[in-house]
Amino acid sequence: MPTIASVSGMVGLALWCASFVLMLRLRGFERAAGGLDRLYWWHHACGAFAYFAVLAHPLALAGEAFDAGGWRAAAAVVTPPGQGAAVRAGWLALALLMATMVATFQVRLAYARWRVAHAVTVPAFLVAFAHAWWFAGPGLRPALAGVLAVALGAIAWRYALGRGWVRSHPYRVARVVRPGPGLLDLELEPVGAPIAWQPGQFVFVAFRDGPGWRGCGEYHPYTIAGGAARERLRLLIRSLGDCTAHLQTVQAGVAASVQGPYGAFLARRDPRRPQLWLAGGVGVAPFLAALGGTAVTAAPVDLVHVHRPDDVLAGACLPGLSSTLPAQVRLHAIESAGDVEEVWAAIAARVGALAERQAFLCGPPALVDPLRARLVAAGIAPRDIQSERFDFR
Repeated sequence: MPTIASVSGMVGLALWCASFVLMLRLRGFERAAGGLDRLYWWHHACGAFAYFAVLAHPLALAGEAFDAGGWRAAAAVVTPPGQGAAVRAGWLALALLMATMVATFQVRLAYARWRVAHAVTVPAFLVAFAHAWWFAGPGLRPALAGVLAVALGAIAWRYALGRGWVRSHPYRVARVVRPGPGLLDLELEPVGAPIAWQPGQFVFVAFRDGPGWRGCGEYHPYTIAGGAARERLRLLIRSLGDCTAHLQTVQAGVAASVQGPYGAFLARRDPRRPQLWLAGGVGVAPFLAALGGTAVTAAPVDLVHVHRPDDVLAGACLPGLSSTLPAQVRLHAIESAGDVEEVWAAIAARVGALAERQAFLCGPPALVDPLRARLVAAGIAPRDIQSERFDFR
């Protein structure tokens, strides 16, 4: 009869495997989850619950040992020194998984270091599998073999995805504009068939080598800000790390690999209802894409752009934008050093009644999360609030 210890160990491996599958950005899973950001939430949730299940495994074994032999027997179970190689492998897997959980949820690492820390889950899983295989009986080994096959397939597919070997579309840089320090406004043109995108979607792009320029080759997510005739992709890229800082020097002609599009941020817009579009910094990108399309909406739209006093994007792009907006769209530029109460007061004063609106929020979590709560308190139903947060990890 299966014990709590064996069940928790198997559940932990199965959830661990599921977290690998959910990082593949598969279309069917994305649609079922309601967007890639929610799919990644499930990826994180499976990883976290896998950790708790794996942690429960030695604790359950200790409980069984206590029932049989008291405290001394229980202490022997949770003391790695002196135990066999198979048991020590289990402790090693738990330690590696614990380190990954800390790196993911507790410590804010630079992106390159976070990727390395996150990759530790692969050898940790293999060590955990070896531990489970050693102790599993003949009845459990077929199930374990299935979990391993799915996990290895997911890991191999993710490796190929990260290198552009699968689901990658060739583009090249067609236009480069530098509105100011640390901000890049560029367009990509397709080398072959263009991808079909909708406003509110984003792509993963890796910039390759070009004339006199060498790309970093890493895929990063960028929200589509528009594009000529829906064939090109306009991207607004702020310098936030080593790769995006280097990207500020990119030149026309550089090759790029594009994966996507992903997301459904603006898919639920109802053109008959008044709307609130709230953007923080480069979070204005999906709204620029929507404004560049046909028939934005028949109802009034209030586009609120929150920016810091020295924001280059606000100074370079918004003045020209205000003169080209459709009559039903009002632009509100709110300058703030990060005071959410100040921002909310300005929104309430300028926009007016909010209760019957659809609201779409795009920006950093420090802005989006508290404003979402205030919109609910102001009478907007949670189902009428869509948000996209810039914390894709």
